[in-house]
Amino acid sequence: MNTERRWTPRFPISVNISIYYSGLGLISAKTSNLSQRGAYVETGHIRLRLGSHVELILPVSTDPQGNHQRLGARIARIDNRGIGLAFRDAPSEDTESLHRLLSQYPPERVVAG
Repeated sequence: MNTERRWTPRFPISVNISIYYSGLGLISAKTSNLSQRGAYVETGHIRLRLGSHVELILPVSTDPQGNHQRLGARIARIDNRGIGLAFRDAPSEDTESLHRLLSQYPPERVVAG
C-alpha cells in the first residue's frame, strides 16, 4: 500500500528547467508538478543518485528579463521517468516567489495525492 506523505498540494506545472548536479553540471529537464515543498522532474535517460543534493533553476515567469530562481533540493525519489525533489530550506524571497507562482493556479488544478 502506497501512503501519501505530501504536506502541500501539487500543481500540474510543466516548465522547462535546469538542474545543477555536482559532477555533471547543468541538466535540462521539465517539471510535471510543483508544490511549496518539492517537485517531480522528468529527467529522461539521465540517472542521478538518491539522496543527492541538487539545485533546481526555474525561470521566473513574471520577469521580462528572463531571470531565474534557484532552489536547493534533495533527490527524494527516483523512477524510470525522473526524480522527486524535496526542497531544502530556501531564503524567504525564494519561497515567496514560488508561492506567487503556485497561487496562479485555481484549486481545481490541484493534483490529488
